[in-house]
Amino acid sequence: ERIMIIPIFAVNDVAASSRFYTENLEFGELFQMPGESGPMFAMIALNPAANIGLSRCEAPEPKGSGCVIMVYVAEETDIDAYYERVKGRGTEISQDIRDEYWGDRTFAVKDPDGFFVQLCKTIKQVSPEEAIAAQAG
Repeated sequence: ERIMIIPIFAVNDVAASSRFYTENLEFGELFQMPGESGPMFAMIALNPAANIGLSRCEAPEPKGSGCVIMVYVAEETDIDAYYERVKGRGTEISQDIRDEYWGDRTFAVKDPDGFFVQLCKTIKQVSPEEAIAAQAG
């Protein structure tokens, strides 16, 4: 049995948000639901386990505040090359690529609605004890 959690981002413009993810971050668009004034919902995915919904719905402002979305690239992805492609498309990088104490290599962007999306790849298996010790310095 596969259990998934799929975040649904409340966005101002589903089409513009979908373009950001597909053109800048290499997500694929799985489908769009039409509305009276453009799409009202879209489902995008970076890989089969990394899906995000984009919905034109009411949400408190500022959107995306207080939540970090960690999206893991496919295992075969060279995250440094991916970072360079994302950056080369003019995407504003919120956090440069770096190795994290918990064993991931990450970088982050903010999407058009202010959602902080951290793109990640595990490069080293780290136990909880090792992560705690590394974080402590």
